[in-house]
Amino acid sequence: MDDADQAFNDAGVIEPSVGPDWGAIENGVTGTGVEPQEFEQMAGSVQTIRAIQSVLRFQMGSGIDDKAGIANRALITWWLLLPEIELMSLTDLARVFGCTKQNLSKVVEASKLRFPALRNRHMR
Repeated sequence: MDDADQAFNDAGVIEPSVGPDWGAIENGVTGTGVEPQEFEQMAGSVQTIRAIQSVLRFQMGSGIDDKAGIANRALITWWLLLPEIELMSLTDLARVFGCTKQNLSKVVEASKLRFPALRNRHMR
């Protein structure tokens, strides 16, 4: 067996290895061999990416220099999207993460305007 066909496993023991299937990778990159239903899945992926970008742009706000604002907007998007902290009230959220409720309330109002369909049990 050639040394190029061997690699270390997770336990640090040398074992036989197989290189990547470059032909399959090339087909995936160039788009050849893609079934029609895969195009629909890719279109859904593009929509998902655009939705994520929209949320990240909201978090970014006016720019990198506004670190407290970025932190507050990120905290509110977590609060809206993550079930682990969704049950917390805005008061509890502010207390636990060391923010002011007033600043978080402003971000909640901005998020209602930006994402009207994105609500949790604490929002009217």
